[in-house]
Amino acid sequence: MDTTAEAVQTGRLSLAAAAAQLGVSEKTARRWIKSGRLRATMEDGPYGPQYWVDLQAVQGAQQVLSVVAVERQADPQTLALAVAAMLEQRDAAQRQHMQAALDRLQTQLAAHVETQTATIVARLDTLGQDGRAESPSTPRPWWRRLLGG
Repeated sequence: MDTTAEAVQTGRLSLAAAAAQLGVSEKTARRWIKSGRLRATMEDGPYGPQYWVDLQAVQGAQQVLSVVAVERQADPQTLALAVAAMLEQRDAAQRQHMQAALDRLQTQLAAHVETQTATIVARLDTLGQDGRAESPSTPRPWWRRLLGG
């Protein structure tokens, strides 16, 4: 007996026949049964327990699939625009991050230059007329100490 005649006579299909009629794999049909999306009963079969799916449940699932299934091909231009928009957002965030880092570095550099300039000016102020630094820690030669110079 073929599955169509069997289905009309008994009002139910095997899991394999139901999955084939729905255009899904048996694994997907099992998932639908376990989630309650497809009504079926488990009965003893020749190789152990097996699912039997009501014909009405298969027809109901087919109607749901025909309503839900939307065949839409990917439009390359729309896809390219979406990718470009995502890249622009990423680049804008990176530019903002890099500008903040650059501002921080400029502030640090200005402070460092100011400190170094002050140090150089202070050292220039301490230079004597002969161009050597007058430092209290620099010992005078013995002959200056002796002659009082």
